[in-house]
Amino acid sequence: IAEKDWRHGHCTVMGKLIADTMKEDAFQNRENFDTAALCTKFWTSVAKEEGARVEQERKEQAKAEEEANKADEAAKAAEAKRKAEEEAEVAEASKEAEEAAKVAEETAAKAAVEEKAATALEDKAATRAKEQKSKEDGEAKEQADLKEAAEVAIKNVTASDEVAKASNATVVLAANATVLAEPAAVV
Repeated sequence: IAEKDWRHGHCTVMGKLIADTMKEDAFQNRENFDTAALCTKFWTSVAKEEGARVEQERKEQAKAEEEANKADEAAKAAEAKRKAEEEAEVAEASKEAEEAAKVAEETAAKAAVEEKAATALEDKAATRAKEQKSKEDGEAKEQADLKEAAEVAIKNVTASDEVAKASNATVVLAANATVLAEPAAVV
């Protein structure tokens, strides 16, 4: 209670008590006014009011403390919830990171397997190419050998033709010479 209100309240109580304690006779009030009863009533009233005020303040303080405790508990609960959410987020992020690492490992393993397979295919293709080249070289050599054999055969035939022509020419020349000589003898 503000000081002005407190004084006003006590003054009002005091005035009421004085008015209640006074008698209708002014002489009696001057001569026999019971100040002790007035003081007792006043201080009893003040003590009751102060007791009520103190009790009200205690209730208000208890209520404020209870509200503060509730606010503290709510803040603690909110902090605990926030920490739990952060831990859950960290756990989720960790789980996602583990899954990403696992996927990366699997991808790397797949890539290694694919690279190995590609290398194997390349090696196989290279081997086939070598075999094909070797086969083609063999065929080319065989063709060359056949060609050479054919050329040799042609040379042999040509040579034998030339030999035959040469021997035919000798025979023809000889025959012609003989033939020429015979008709001359016949005449």
